[in-house]
Amino acid sequence: MKIAVIGLGGTGSAALRFLAQSGHNAVGYEQFHIGHEHGSSHGESRIIRYTYPDVLYTQMMSDSYKLWFDLEKEAEEELFIRCGGLYFGDKNDRDVLATEQALIASNLPYERLNAEQVKEKHPAFHLYPHEIALFQKDSGFLRAT
Repeated sequence: MKIAVIGLGGTGSAALRFLAQSGHNAVGYEQFHIGHEHGSSHGESRIIRYTYPDVLYTQMMSDSYKLWFDLEKEAEEELFIRCGGLYFGDKNDRDVLATEQALIASNLPYERLNAEQVKEKHPAFHLYPHEIALFQKDSGFLRAT
């Protein structure tokens, strides 16, 4: 099957790679040079995390992490930098609560921190007393370029 991928940003490049690896006759087209700054996903890095309010998306991230680790091996280059991540907001916020439930349902480790604990462990951040943070150690950033 012949397939054309239009746009070779992060998503288009990944699609082209998987099509080619699957044995398809695939070609990619980009109106600018590769790595240009005109698209929605330009820049040197991207955040990667499990902290999403949708359990399906949280669970899909396991596949995403694996694919990045595979690409790291293939490229023989460190692409993923694990630094942990804080997801914070009002302790009664629907998305904060849904994110915590998604982590629990996905059996992913995390810490629930109140404002004082955040101040102690992450002094650059100052939360209000009615806010909480979810710290997930596997969050980080990707060297995407």
